Amino acid sequence: QWLNKDFYDTAFSSDEQQAIVKQTIVNEDNSEYETEGGSNTKDKVFLLSMEEVLNPGYGFCEKYDMESLTHMIQVTDYAHAMGAYTNSNRYQGNGWWWLRSSGYTTFHAVYVGCYGLVRPDGDYIDAYDKTCVPALYLDVSSDLWTCKDDGNAMN
Repeated sequence: QWLNKDFYDTAFSSDEQQAIVKQTIVNEDNSEYETEGGSNTKDKVFLLSMEEVLNPGYGFCEKYDMESLTHMIQVTDYAHAMGAYTNSNRYQGNGWWWLRSSGYTTFHAVYVGCYGLVRPDGDYIDAYDKTCVPALYLDVSSDLWTCKDDGNAMN
């Protein structure tokens, strides 16, 4: 709810909001623990699922138990100030980030660790040390958004 109201209203101009497409978001069961995924939703902004971050078609490594640059994120100064964990060792500045998939129980959500390992067991949903990485679908015919492949994308 926060992503589709407070975040959406603050992060995007009214013109940008017009180019963001509402989608049906499928909340699949956790394949590792068979935990119920919950009802599907219709959202403009959402978190990725475990299945999505393990999909090589989206540019991600398909192994959840392997360190992968495709799963690593750098924590913003704002997220760090709000309590998000920031690694100070090997992958300095990387953080843990939430996925929308249920973890070991429905009181847990799957997350990605700072080394790029996907944690299908998850953590308690009220843990404050993970960050949100919003995802959205764009109307690519809109002239508000451009994409240029410079050939430097990591595999």
